[in-house]
Amino acid sequence: MIHSTVSRVLAELADRRVELESDFALLYALVDEIVVPQIALQKVSRLILGRHWKGASEAQRERFTRSFKDLLIRSYAITMFEYTGKEELRYSPVELKNEGRIAVVPTQLVMPGQTPVPVAYYCLRGKAGIWKIYDIQIDGISLIISYRNQYDQYIDTHGLDALIESLQSKIAEIN
Repeated sequence: MIHSTVSRVLAELADRRVELESDFALLYALVDEIVVPQIALQKVSRLILGRHWKGASEAQRERFTRSFKDLLIRSYAITMFEYTGKEELRYSPVELKNEGRIAVVPTQLVMPGQTPVPVAYYCLRGKAGIWKIYDIQIDGISLIISYRNQYDQYIDTHGLDALIESLQSKIAEIN
């Protein structure tokens, strides 16, 4: 799943780079179509909000999930343009954990003249047997934990609604 998703995104980028660079809405739509379906967004949102998830209303949960997804799309899309075609993603054998419900896909991002960066994709198998990404660790640092630590302090100080508004403002700035 990870290999095919990455390959598809890179192929689209190679074929449509000029078009996508001139119209970021097309680029965001591409990421939304190819990448987002591979992410367990509800699980990711719940893990990021941590202790704040239980106290959030259903509307707040939905607004956070949607806002985080939109921010993720834009961040991923912008990162895509840093790809030059000289980078390589090397896959190692998948490690199954938790009675086969969790798969860790260790990879290395190899860039010319630089030390390879370890990237581990954590995937959860859903009830229908479909694998979805719920965390990525880059050089041993979990994106979920990084976002949780950052957002936890913000929520404690300003509240969940303020965080959601902050995310929406960042999205508007990127557009």
